[in-house]
Formats: sequence, structure tokens, C-alpha cells
Amino acid sequence: MSHFKPHWILGFSSLFYAPSILSQASLKQAEQYLKNGQFEAARGIYEQECDVENIFCINQYSVALIVQGEYAQALQKLEQISDSVWLPVEYYRNKGLCHYFLNDIKSAEESYRLGIAAGDALANANLAYLMIMQGRFDEAEKILSLKAENEEMQYWTLLYSGLLDLRRSRHLQAEKKLTALLKKFTGSFDGYLYRANVYYRQRKYNEAKADLARADLIIPGNSETRELHMRLNSLPTKN
Repeated sequence: MSHFKPHWILGFSSLFYAPSILSQASLKQAEQYLKNGQFEAARGIYEQECDVENIFCINQYSVALIVQGEYAQALQKLEQISDSVWLPVEYYRNKGLCHYFLNDIKSAEESYRLGIAAGDALANANLAYLMIMQGRFDEAEKILSLKAENEEMQYWTLLYSGLLDLRRSRHLQAEKKLTALLKKFTGSFDGYLYRANVYYRQRKYNEAKADLARADLIIPGNSETRELHMRLNSLPTKN
């Protein structure tokens, strides 16, 4: 997996340093690697210095594994701390992601709901995405109708509301929501990808190509943009 897919919200814990377990400097460096998208480098530090007694480190280690597509190993790491008295609020979100990508949808949903119960608002967004992809549109819409408490939740709520309208073939509504999203969050890869799909279905092919070009600048070589490029390029040319 060459990059982190933006429509999946990973949990990055606030770091707790335990000098007896691992080097504070190393953990800070690993955190910086994660933020910079240098996941292999972060993983190398965690492999050397993570100890099962440090739940924050294990949670971060799982993030480095998830973004590299090693979901089974990430889940195994998260299970090591499952009996802890206290867990980071993002723990269940990360666990849900592992289950989702391992096609255990029931366990993914259970994990997201545990995260919501623990006070993780962003787990709502992941649960909404899961439901959209499962065709449970009414349930997803109910979640997305909840008030977004901060800018990050506003982003995901608007993005997934646009995706929901796209999946329901409500193309005009999807276009309006995604356009509003991109006015505020100009660097949204998924915003451009989803709107390109909307334009494709509306037969606005030039607009779709323009959005794909913008998406390619953000994340080059993505399989989803490549697929839509192929569909657009296969259209018959006008004489």
C-alpha cells in the first residue's frame, strides 16, 4: 500500500513517554515520521523500541502497519493491549479499520460503535462510510445528520454526505455538497475523486477530467483515479 487513503480516519494518540520502556527522542521521531507519511521509517522505530506495556506506542505502531496494508499484523498488535484498564480513544477506530479491510464487517461495526461509546466522534464518520459501502443508506444518513462539533468532523460529514448522494444517484445534491467541501478544503483528494465521479455520471466529461487532474496532483498513481481515467479515455470521440 503506497499511501494512506484519506477517506479512512486513523487514530493518532497523544504520546505518553515512558523512559524506562523506550527512548523519548525515538518516540518523538517516530511520531514525526507518521505525520510526514514516512510510515516505513516510523515502523522501524516501533519494531525496535515498542513494548507491550506502552499502550500508546502499540497504538501508534498499529497505525504504521495499517497504512502499509498489514491489517492482520496491526490487529494482532492491538489485541495485545485489549485487556488494558485504559485505552486511547482512537484504539477502537484503528481496530475497526483492521477488521474492515480484513472483510470482517460485523467486527468492524462493533469496534466503531465501541469507539463512539468511548467518546470518539470520528468513529461516527468511519461507521457512516462502512454503512454507505454496505448500501445501508438510511442508517448512514442518520449518522451524517448529527451536528459536526469541529472542523475535522465538518470535513468528513460533508465528504461522506456527498458520497452518499453519489451512491444514491442524487447527482445534483452530491455536486453541490462536494463543491462546497472543495471551496473550504482545497486539498481534498477524495473530494475531487468523488466529484469527478459525479461529473462522469452527469456526462460532464471535461469537468471530470479536470477534477481527476487535481486529484492526481495530490496523490499520483491512485488506482481509483486510474480506473476513472480509463473509463473517460474509452468514451467515443465526437466526429
